[in-house]
Amino acid sequence: MEEELKRFENMMVKELREEVKKTSDHTGIHAMKKEELLKILIKDRGLSTTKEGGPIDLKKKLKRKIKELKQKKIDAEQNKDRKSIQLLLKSINRLKKKTRKVARTASA
Repeated sequence: MEEELKRFENMMVKELREEVKKTSDHTGIHAMKKEELLKILIKDRGLSTTKEGGPIDLKKKLKRKIKELKQKKIDAEQNKDRKSIQLLLKSINRLKKKTRKVARTASA
């Protein structure tokens, strides 16, 4: 089940629409956004997003990783390593975006 949920989250909107067409008879599929399509697939397939390994667990893992990177950034600032600081900031920002995305799908 977890693999199927991850597979859906990695799919493009076009592929998600095809999956929704196969499994359900919803209307207005072409106007839906990715989050809405994921909600339908999760509901129709009976996938749980609150189990271990689901979006909620993933959000916690992402936040832990952000904390680790922030600590590394502090160490890099003390060593005045500008290149490492820039790379860490990019990584932190990417993880924050992923966290927000996961939170949206988890509230589905």
